[in-house]
Amino acid sequence: VFSNPTVSQATITPPPPTQIIQIAPTQIVTQVPTITPPTVTATPDVNPIPTDAPPMALRIIDNDHPISLTEVESQIEPNLVFLPESIRNVNPVRIRVDKSVIPALESLYKAAEADRVNLSIRSAYRSYEDQARSSSLASDKTTVVLPGYSQHHSGLAIDFTTIDIGYVVDKNAYFEDTKAGKWLAEHGWEYGFIPAYTDNHQGISNESWHYIYVGQTLAREWHDSQATPTPLDYFALVAQYQP
Repeated sequence: VFSNPTVSQATITPPPPTQIIQIAPTQIVTQVPTITPPTVTATPDVNPIPTDAPPMALRIIDNDHPISLTEVESQIEPNLVFLPESIRNVNPVRIRVDKSVIPALESLYKAAEADRVNLSIRSAYRSYEDQARSSSLASDKTTVVLPGYSQHHSGLAIDFTTIDIGYVVDKNAYFEDTKAGKWLAEHGWEYGFIPAYTDNHQGISNESWHYIYVGQTLAREWHDSQATPTPLDYFALVAQYQP
């Protein structure tokens, strides 16, 4: 008789219960850089300066914008030249102007002579000392200002006269009624010269003999404006080109 062998049953440990581990999803954050727009600086509404305009033509000189002695000596005097003999003048002292004026003056004089117009220059550049002397001797203080406030310091301003009024410069001589005065008023701008005082600027009497050289481009702009409802004088003209 066979007996059944004893079968020892191994103890089987059950596996631990399944643990569910929750893993938080990875958060990917994309950082968008902040883009700062460039700063835009408004450009002043200033007209481009004509290339044929002397720099000092745009330098307003009056009671509100005086010119210093240092500026005159450092920026103006180095550019001064004496008038050539071909340009008639009646000043016992040799007259100087900015060198940029000479070619235009020579062309102006040739045209005047061709039209049989007697045109002469009484005064142009004045130093501080010259202006002080002119101011002290002037009987009419509304036509001559103190040193530092005169356009004559620029070397671009010119006082014209003619034999018909004895070569004087005076509002009572009525240069504007002479043949030379009328011719200059009609043709001066063609050569870059325009009257500087035409609207009683700061109480200065209108001076029909006093012209300033601004170059042909600005002179044409001035001339063309005279036929419009808002004609420009010299000061309004150059104010358009100030920064």
